[in-house]
Amino acid sequence: MVQALEFSLSKWHQGVRYELALQWQNVLSGAGQARWRYWDPSLPETDRWLPINPAIPQCLSGNEWHTLTLEGDLVNGQPHYQRFSIDDVIHTLDLTVPTAPDPARPDGLAIAVQVDGNAQATPYALVIDEVTLIREEGCAGDCDGSGDVAVNELITLVNIALGNAQPSACPHGVPNGAEVDITLIIRAVNNALNGCSG
Repeated sequence: MVQALEFSLSKWHQGVRYELALQWQNVLSGAGQARWRYWDPSLPETDRWLPINPAIPQCLSGNEWHTLTLEGDLVNGQPHYQRFSIDDVIHTLDLTVPTAPDPARPDGLAIAVQVDGNAQATPYALVIDEVTLIREEGCAGDCDGSGDVAVNELITLVNIALGNAQPSACPHGVPNGAEVDITLIIRAVNNALNGCSG
């Protein structure tokens, strides 16, 4: 029997780790029922998995295919769990957790799945058919990927448009293949005034 199934999405940027992770805790000590938990890296190491409240009653069954989808974004530069769906049943999470410092890790992205066995190390089989990462277009002008647009980022865009800076000066705020022109700068100003999701 599998004790727990964990899956996560981590992004490292400039010495900071942004992580969203969920765990199906199938075996609990005592008489507790199986439950879903989320990861909060700011807590002591043994307390970082927290029960989702209100609890998600939907369980995973063995010998069946399941489709799991985790949606998240950044809110004020912090990882935000938006929604989680199990076999197309959507559960709203709306949970924000802090980032974690990780200065030794280079910038990157990782998707992970981990299966925890039971205390007897009983063999089990897990088949993962497909893993898909969908990245929506970033927020125009949000150069540092913090989830909002600041005045200094608008100045950076103007400098790029004038040829005084390279597009790499705004790695998260210029959509792939986009030209930094007045149209993009206006979008960035709107994002600064109304927020990236506005």
